Amino acid sequence: MKKFELILLYLIGFIGLGAKAQSLTKESARVFVQKFYDQYSVLVNEDGFAKKHNASQFAFTFKTHEGYFDQELHDAIAAYFKTPLKDEIGLDFDPIINAQDDRKGYETVDVKQKGNNFLVGIHDIQKGKSKKQILASETAVIAEVTNVKGQWKFVNFIYPELKDDNSDLLSILKTLQKEQKKS
Repeated sequence: MKKFELILLYLIGFIGLGAKAQSLTKESARVFVQKFYDQYSVLVNEDGFAKKHNASQFAFTFKTHEGYFDQELHDAIAAYFKTPLKDEIGLDFDPIINAQDDRKGYETVDVKQKGNNFLVGIHDIQKGKSKKQILASETAVIAEVTNVKGQWKFVNFIYPELKDDNSDLLSILKTLQKEQKKS
């Protein structure tokens, strides 16, 4: 009986360590995304900082933080910026914040694991709202991240209010590329 109890205690301890490691990984993903959005908030709210550099916030961020995007997303964004826009076919919103206007700031919550990736919900910090109210509000965008060789990378940006085939940045960029080839 003692042998069984020791094995049971070992298994409980092992399972506990696995759960703790997973939560640390979830927290690490959340912290990475929060830090990125904190930097982005400064960029978009600092008197047109990106505009002073003659670029959209998204373009400026992509150029200065290329290493933050996994290869597929990086290549799709790079192709988008290399293709001259025809007939004004292009992104009409900032895909990182899922808005056309600047926001005050961002709060990361709702981290969920999806295979090797993590989905981090991002809420808009609205002026005059309490943290509880902000967290109860609709998720503005979901950042999908993965850890590649010890470094967090963005895999995609998902827009929860969209219910069609173009509900994420990768799908939108692929659709835009097809439309550009047609015109």
